[in-house]
Amino acid sequence: MSGRPDIHHLDKPIVFVHIEKTAGTAFSNYIIDNIGLDAMHPLPYTGGTVSDYIGEGSKKFYYGHLEYAQCRLANIDAYYITFLRDPLSRALSHFRSWKNPENLSEFWLSRMSQSQADAIRQTQEMTFEEFVLTENYMIYGHFNNLMARRIAANPWGDPPYLWDAFDILSTEFTYFGIVDQFKQSTDLFEHCFEHAKPYAIPDKDANISLPYEARLNAKATQRLHDLNEHDFNLYNAAKELFGQRYRRMIEERDA
Repeated sequence: MSGRPDIHHLDKPIVFVHIEKTAGTAFSNYIIDNIGLDAMHPLPYTGGTVSDYIGEGSKKFYYGHLEYAQCRLANIDAYYITFLRDPLSRALSHFRSWKNPENLSEFWLSRMSQSQADAIRQTQEMTFEEFVLTENYMIYGHFNNLMARRIAANPWGDPPYLWDAFDILSTEFTYFGIVDQFKQSTDLFEHCFEHAKPYAIPDKDANISLPYEARLNAKATQRLHDLNEHDFNLYNAAKELFGQRYRRMIEERDA
């Protein structure tokens, strides 16, 4: 026995804290392909609370744009996983996604508040620079330390307490991947969960953004870094830890 969880015989569910624009749609589909359709999307569009969905415990995989802190407060025992991405690349990808007219389809409009729909409509008329400099929180809230807020133990204060995000990631999450090292990340997942299938590049159902050439002046660049101080710290520390875990995996495989 390796001591690693068997993806086909899980003793507790996998909870995927899906941070927007971190390859989460494709990776969720990969996990569902591993465990079958015994899965549920808990948030954000179906209503209810994390306790309502994950607390009932009948499924093996839960995923959505939730915060780890919600699960912590509900005392949900699970294998927590997530993906991280370079904060600038993630912000650009979010912008490119909102520039896509398909994000204002009837399907999505029926699941959005009016303020959410208005934010996307405004973004579709913006340059990336204008997107970064906007004072509309419905827009910039999506690239304001979003990764740290998803992972930190208490992200709801004023100001939010985000300093512990890396500690939580390194101790409470069974697995995390790095979008910018995606192949190595999927290899590590297969190592962390016994009997996980090799990852295959999806030919559908991936949430792919439209191409866009990014330009930022000095003011916009500084604001993006100011709004993501915790995310840059989290990402840089996570990359180092990811490298250590990956090297250890190689050593174990070669042993």
